Amino acid sequence: MCLHQMYFSWSIAKGIRRLKVSAYFQILSALIPLYASLALLFREKIGFDIPVPANLVALYFSSLFFFIGSCIFDVLCPRIIKEHPSRYTFVQDCIKYSELTIPFRKQSDKAVEKIVSAMLRKAGEEPSVADLQAAYDAEMGVASTETLEKMWQERNFEQPLILATITLFYCASFLMAAYVTFWDAPRRVISALGF
Repeated sequence: MCLHQMYFSWSIAKGIRRLKVSAYFQILSALIPLYASLALLFREKIGFDIPVPANLVALYFSSLFFFIGSCIFDVLCPRIIKEHPSRYTFVQDCIKYSELTIPFRKQSDKAVEKIVSAMLRKAGEEPSVADLQAAYDAEMGVASTETLEKMWQERNFEQPLILATITLFYCASFLMAAYVTFWDAPRRVISALGF
């Protein structure tokens, strides 16, 4: 397994994006500019100065980085990764879908079987049951679980540079939020108390 496959995958980015913290980042990215514009409006119209603390600016940039990473994720993430929580649910959903569509395909099954049989006879072979089943499955789009899992894995690790960029935005966002929460805010409280 390559280094980028250990740290950068669409399913990891989806997991980060689904954290409860992401909702707070989305709220902050809307409320902080509103607060800053109100502070500017009060300063210009009323003459009342509302300070915009530095840690609020850091939180704004933190939420902005998270928003940018989420936008990149929404636009470029493969659909099968967005719609299915894991490769196992993807495979199960594909199997369930094929089981649901089999009764509706019964009418066309005989026609496809005749076509497949004719194709194999053209090749100069007498079709066996296994050949007919394999050709029929290929014609109808039936895939094995190994093929489906391989498809999931390929989609999960494609575009490693974009995944690294999304991860970089998320890391910058969390580091800035951690700075404000665990370093800057306690330092301000301690200095306000006179210690």
